[in-house]
Amino acid sequence: MATLEKIGNVLLVYGNDVYGDGYRGKLRNFLYSQATHSSPVRKGTHDFWITYPVPSLGIDQWAYEDLSITPRKMRGIIRMVMPNNSNLATIRRHIHVILQEVGHHWLVPRKLKIKTNGTVRPLPKNDEMTRQINDEADFDGPLLLARGNIHWSAYFQADASPMDGQYYFDMGMEDGYKRWKWRLFPGPVITPPGLDRLQLMGAYNDLDLYIMGVKKAYEAYSQNNGRFYWLEPRLAASLPYHIGIFVAFSKYDFYYFGFYRNHWTLGVQRTAGQITTVDIGTDYRPLAHDYNGVALRVVRRGNQYYFQARYDNPLAGCLAGVLKAFFPRTTRLRVPRLFEDLDSLPQPDENGTFDRFSTVAILQSDDRPEAVGLIVKKSDHPHLAEGAFFNLELLHNGKHTIFFTDDVPDPLPAGASPANIPPGEWRLHNPTGDAIIKSKGVRLHIIAPFSTVNKDGALEHHPPKHFDHSKDTDNAPKILTKAPDGDFAFGTSCKVHRTIFTPWAAGYAKNRVLWGKEKSARVMDIVVPDEIINEKQPPPPANTYKIAFIMVAEKRSDITNEMIERVDMIRRYWDAAFEAVTIGRRHSNSVL
Repeated sequence: MATLEKIGNVLLVYGNDVYGDGYRGKLRNFLYSQATHSSPVRKGTHDFWITYPVPSLGIDQWAYEDLSITPRKMRGIIRMVMPNNSNLATIRRHIHVILQEVGHHWLVPRKLKIKTNGTVRPLPKNDEMTRQINDEADFDGPLLLARGNIHWSAYFQADASPMDGQYYFDMGMEDGYKRWKWRLFPGPVITPPGLDRLQLMGAYNDLDLYIMGVKKAYEAYSQNNGRFYWLEPRLAASLPYHIGIFVAFSKYDFYYFGFYRNHWTLGVQRTAGQITTVDIGTDYRPLAHDYNGVALRVVRRGNQYYFQARYDNPLAGCLAGVLKAFFPRTTRLRVPRLFEDLDSLPQPDENGTFDRFSTVAILQSDDRPEAVGLIVKKSDHPHLAEGAFFNLELLHNGKHTIFFTDDVPDPLPAGASPANIPPGEWRLHNPTGDAIIKSKGVRLHIIAPFSTVNKDGALEHHPPKHFDHSKDTDNAPKILTKAPDGDFAFGTSCKVHRTIFTPWAAGYAKNRVLWGKEKSARVMDIVVPDEIINEKQPPPPANTYKIAFIMVAEKRSDITNEMIERVDMIRRYWDAAFEAVTIGRRHSNSVL
């Protein structure tokens, strides 16, 4: 039989019949039994149990809600991982996690709906949102839900809600798109008696408090006339990607040239080598026109390779561009002036402009190139990277070959090398099969998504390196043709069309800048599920939730005095924190 021990305001429960896999169910059964009739924590005595298995038995998690229990409803038995120290920074993060796990009693309801034009509709779920992002389709509702559809989206101005909420600073408009920058949130400051001052990482936002029943609709977001905001994302920076062109010397040995980590920086790199970068200046405005891009070219002279770029819009001011929009199959365009000024190739100039071709870097290699082409690669999972390419053009021995981008090339057969590609043709190499390649207008779009929706409608998240190219990985989608012998030049007009981190990005959004179309809705149009309104919103007696802090172990000797003191410190900070984040309208009492 397990043993109970009360140390101050922390309950210890130990024994091999309560500790182990499924310990929360075992603990509940034990504390609900007649054998614990004198325990300060029993059936119906507390709203939440905050439990710490020692050693840890899994990640932080809320579960075991049972609203039928009386007189106090069982609102959740929470599993927490014991922090390994009592530093204020550690305690601060830990309190934030408890706020999330306790918050799951109310938040974020996957059945949340919104009234739009008189029609009540559910919010887009993660699979719908992912499909719409991959297809570049219109979103069919506010982008509020994320991880598991029970946390807030990273596109929502969530004021650092503990429910994965992010906080953004509004940096104004840029060519028709709102720009938000991630910021630390100035959370409430608490100073429980006898403890140091602590500033919280965040607080329940007004939408949280409305769903919890703490605020009325007319009170929420009063500074914004009752409206909350989100972005329909287009670009994010900085992210680990490279979008542009390449020269291949072997399967794992490339020169990469193009946009590096954001849509205003160009980078030149050999696989696993040093990166040379240059910002292309504020005159480049990719959002001002859909075809504003950068002409990228590589010029080979002997064993030297010149990597050059200039501003480009292949359609702007061009009658052929207008014709192309209406007659895409009868009018074919070239990248304007792609091979101008080849007789005089300048040295790199850090003060140079990109109104004409400017040299970003010069690299030297005696290796024979095998292929050239277009590439999108990314070295991490939680974001989409999409490049838009207008033509791949090649100049060799005075012959100008144009690979037009109004059709997707045939795939490169499995196991085939670039040497097998017939002269004057190019091939698609999609190693994982998961990149999305499509022709749109006059450009080819190569998309490396963060996730896809399979034929069964389930989300499949791609692992890190799934679209990478490195010294031992060949997963990046690319379109390539055989490299000619001797001197040559090739290039394209390239644009970072979209870069979007996942809606469930949470901490991945930290320090990023996000561009998108700002949208808003009224709190009064949010439809909270009936079970929350009827069963969870009504406050407890005296607006005070009873919270029990419990440590669970197999042996008493596993629980040290230092651990007990740490949990008690957390407990004291918790009571003050919960009151602060519920604007003093709800309280926590963790005294046993």
